[in-house]
Amino acid sequence: MMLVPAAMVREFSADVKEIRNILRTEDVTYMIPRYQRGYSWRRPQTSALWDDMLEEEYGLFIGTILLNQGEKREDRVQIIDGQQRLLTITILLSSIRDELEKIGGGGAERRAAKVQLMYIEDEEYEDRIVKIETAKDVRDYFQDAIIEPKRKRAVREAVTDQEKRIKSARAFFDSKIRQYLRDNGAKKEVDKITWLEDLTKRVEKLSVVAINVERPEDAYKVFESVNAKGAALTLADILKSLIFRKIPPTASMEDTAQTQWDKIHSNLEGTGFTMSKFIRYYWLSKYEFLTESKLYSAIKEKMDKDRDLDWQDLLDELVTNSKNLKKLKQAEPDDFSSYTSPRRISNGLKGISHMNVSQVYVLLLAIQRNQSMKKAWEREIEMLEKFCFHYHAIGKQQAVRVEKRYSSYAIEIEKLNHMEVEGDLAKKRSLALEEILKGMIDDFIALKNEYVNREMFRDRFIEEMDYSKQAKRPLIKYSLQKIDSHYTGGMGELSIDDQVVNLEHVLPQRPKEWGLSEESVENYVNRIGNLTLLAKKLNSQMGNSPLEKKYPKLQKSELEITKRLVQFIDESGMKWNESLIMERSGELATVCYDGVWKL
Repeated sequence: MMLVPAAMVREFSADVKEIRNILRTEDVTYMIPRYQRGYSWRRPQTSALWDDMLEEEYGLFIGTILLNQGEKREDRVQIIDGQQRLLTITILLSSIRDELEKIGGGGAERRAAKVQLMYIEDEEYEDRIVKIETAKDVRDYFQDAIIEPKRKRAVREAVTDQEKRIKSARAFFDSKIRQYLRDNGAKKEVDKITWLEDLTKRVEKLSVVAINVERPEDAYKVFESVNAKGAALTLADILKSLIFRKIPPTASMEDTAQTQWDKIHSNLEGTGFTMSKFIRYYWLSKYEFLTESKLYSAIKEKMDKDRDLDWQDLLDELVTNSKNLKKLKQAEPDDFSSYTSPRRISNGLKGISHMNVSQVYVLLLAIQRNQSMKKAWEREIEMLEKFCFHYHAIGKQQAVRVEKRYSSYAIEIEKLNHMEVEGDLAKKRSLALEEILKGMIDDFIALKNEYVNREMFRDRFIEEMDYSKQAKRPLIKYSLQKIDSHYTGGMGELSIDDQVVNLEHVLPQRPKEWGLSEESVENYVNRIGNLTLLAKKLNSQMGNSPLEKKYPKLQKSELEITKRLVQFIDESGMKWNESLIMERSGELATVCYDGVWKL
């Protein structure tokens, strides 16, 4: 049970209650506050609830929920903590209801209606009142997919991650109910109804400790205490609760906090960054290096002390930086038009993005935020791409070793932005920035030399650049494009169009026409030495043809990397086997170490 120091709150009560006593309370609608996270339960949580409920006797204890009644009796009760469990239980009850309706007949339908009215949606005169009112961003979907009985609803496709998790939870319970009825021989309708009634009773008798807090501000305090005591809340969850407390809706109900928070979520979609991770990286890029566990207290302390920064300012900064992060991850040249060479900046950032390295974005956020301090950042971006390739993508070295360095250099750059820039001071800042950046470059080169030498790079390159590793495929294609550019002496201003060029296996993955089996080639067919770039038109013409038929098509390629592959095959006596593939893999590794990503 969660313990809350009495000094923290003025009035609260804690009682052990069964779920039926929570949801069947007359004239009460529960609502999920605006600051709460969306529905986040996944298969492990729903599965654990289901298994525990069936294995335990009646009355399984499922934890603590925190409620805030409000000042007036007619006020809706806010679920401060516990909404994940209550929503999941509602989803389970909707599955029971619809299974009863599917059985049909007066008895089953009456029981389905009873579940609906008692636990999901009540009817008062002509009004329908849901037991739990979800947040706005998922309310319509939850109404269609869960609240409405199956015979009445046409559910649209789940779009957001939250909607998909709701759909997944419902599908899980549906499948479990059907499986139990099938595996336990419940063929007669009466047997099915009896088991579904028993399941309903198990749900009704789930028990919780319900903590009721009367004052909203006390509810926030207890919510923070839940997080401090180790409840499954993220940094983003607890910080959101504080921000929404500090920035309430206006008298006209304009909710700027919600609007800005939604913008951050939207900007982070597709970046691979969670809200908590992004907030931490923003902080590391501007203020100080901290672990996530210490960050909430640090943010709260700074906001309490810093007179020049209010909560709206912080929220606005998070929006701006999340937009910057999105640009850095997407790496479109048009987003970097203020740089000297947008294409080179874009290429370097695309390379980093393909490497699935996250920690370097601490430093990249600071560079993007302070880009106006100098126009030409190509040297730094390209150096970071090369370092990330050596250290992270190929060397697989410890990220924690450099995360603090990324933060340190980011903060040094950030501090310069607060210097006066008039007259001689502008020159002084420029010199100070150059000193920081040169020191940073020297530091990362030394770190690379210490942990990733030539021999290690060669061995790891051949091992990592393997087409069978699906996550590596974008990086392999990008690397071959970089090698092609290096061969032609390119400066990164031109790029190969991904829409017209494919990766080509010289020895096919299905080598029947070569007189080989898939099993006999599986150890080397996906090595980078067996891969090249080829126009899609030529690629489609070759198929899995033997070398003598592929060779004329390869000769038609205009790409330098493929021209050199043709020359390699010529010099090898028109042969292509494991030995030659591994030899070329080694040669490409050398080209990358000494040329493409030379540091």
